[in-house]
Amino acid sequence: MVTTETLDHTFQHPWSKIALASWHKYPHPSRPDVESVDLIRRDFDPKTGVLFTTRLMTIKYNAPPWMSRFMGKSPRAYFIEDTMIDPINKRMVMKSRNATFDSILVLQEKITYTADEQNGEWTKMKQEAKVTAFPYLVSKKIEEFSVKEFTQNAKKGRDLMEQAVHKIEAMNMFA
Repeated sequence: MVTTETLDHTFQHPWSKIALASWHKYPHPSRPDVESVDLIRRDFDPKTGVLFTTRLMTIKYNAPPWMSRFMGKSPRAYFIEDTMIDPINKRMVMKSRNATFDSILVLQEKITYTADEQNGEWTKMKQEAKVTAFPYLVSKKIEEFSVKEFTQNAKKGRDLMEQAVHKIEAMNMFA
């Protein structure tokens, strides 16, 4: 079975600030589960101005005891995040997927940031999650738990983005 969730949000900040702030969200004390974010690939297309990156995220996984039986004893999960940043068209797309536990659970996330068509000083965000679990008899329960975690972490992520914007403003990166 597959469970999906889509969230929309508008940041009252220009796209350029959101695009820069996305690189300053982690590490952060309010998300101690995100242990590290490492850039492992970067490609720039000088003809189009588009930047492509791949990052490895290490997350301390806090599964409930009933789910830990399937996930094993490792407290860490690894995610691969591929990002495309197109500053000319003011579009950033971040796609992530788990690299561990994928025989039990596949979690795919896509976040798209675009300039708001109604207000050019604001940024629209569309966040989509697709969860597929495989253990027979408990797949639905794993998917429901994972979507609930996604929704809670998405709220924290939006709050962190706001804090990251204030951080780059305080650093006078847009002075």
